Formats: sequence, structure tokens, C-alpha cells
Amino acid sequence: RAPYVPRCDGSLQSMVNALLELLEIRFEQFDLDGAGTICMNELLHGLKLSPLQFDVHEVISKFRAVDEDRSGDLDFAEFFAFIYLTIKSRPGYISFFFSVPENQELVRKGSVALSNVMSKYDTDKSGRLSRDELEGMFSSEFPTYVQNGMFAPVVDFLLRERGGDLALRWLLMLFYAVFSKSPGTRLKG
Repeated sequence: RAPYVPRCDGSLQSMVNALLELLEIRFEQFDLDGAGTICMNELLHGLKLSPLQFDVHEVISKFRAVDEDRSGDLDFAEFFAFIYLTIKSRPGYISFFFSVPENQELVRKGSVALSNVMSKYDTDKSGRLSRDELEGMFSSEFPTYVQNGMFAPVVDFLLRERGGDLALRWLLMLFYAVFSKSPGTRLKG
């Protein structure tokens, strides 16, 4: 059976959706016990399945850096942050997570698109998006989600939980929560 490669028409929405699909699939594959989080042992096990060698100390260091709540486990947003930091510092390491070249390219492009859209709307250059910045981004880039009412309740919840603004990993969670509620999506949410 051929490996899954999400459809992507090159639009921002399509790239972000493809990125989310691939991250969701990999997260489920690494989450061996189905707990909805990935512990260090699960992460190391998943990485050992790759034919490439990785630096265990670097993995542990990045794991600790992105484990925001210090739970010892990575949730979906932290897993994305782990992958993002890893491939940003070592682009070749993308093959630890995605073996299919088309998926590697989709993850690269989707990550860059996500980072670029965040930079575009981060008017105060804080590295975080406020409610006004998020509303501007969604109104311009993803108006359907604002018009159909999917955006407001999700952003309200995340902003309450995250203290009033969102960093990149939580922007991804916002997209994930909103996109997974869309009709016809492959995302489980």
C-alpha cells in the first residue's frame, strides 16, 4: 500500500491542513499507549525506528525545552514544537519523523507558511499573537472560519488558558481545533 500523502493545492489553508494531518498521524504513531501524550520512552522508541542515527542528549534537551508544563510528556502542541525546533536546527532530521519525501516537503512548507503568517500578523513583534492579531489573521486569511462561528469559541478558550496571547505552538493548536471541526476534514481533533 502506498504511503499517505495529504492533498495540498498550495494555498495557506491547504498547507496548514496538510501539516496538521501529518502531525496528527505521527503523533498517534509515537503515542504507543494511546494516552494522548508522548513520554520520553515513546519518543525515543519512535526515533529508533528510523534508519538514521540521532543524538540522544540532543533529543532529551529539546524534549525538556518544549515540555512547557513540565509533565514529562509531550502533548500535541509540544510535539509540534519538538519537531519544529528539531528540523529548524537540523533540517536533515525531518526524515526521523517523515520518511516520504513528499510529506517531508509538505511539513517544511507548512511549517514555513505557519511561521510566516504568524510573523505577518505579529504587529508588535512579540513572537505571540493577541486576540486582535488573531482576528486580523483569521478574517483575512481564513474568513470562512470567522463567518461560520468556529473561530471565536476556540480562540476565547485558548486565550483564557494561555494568558491572553498565543505563541507559535498554540497557534497550531488553534488551527487544529478550528480545522478539525470543518466539514469533510480528515482531522480527528
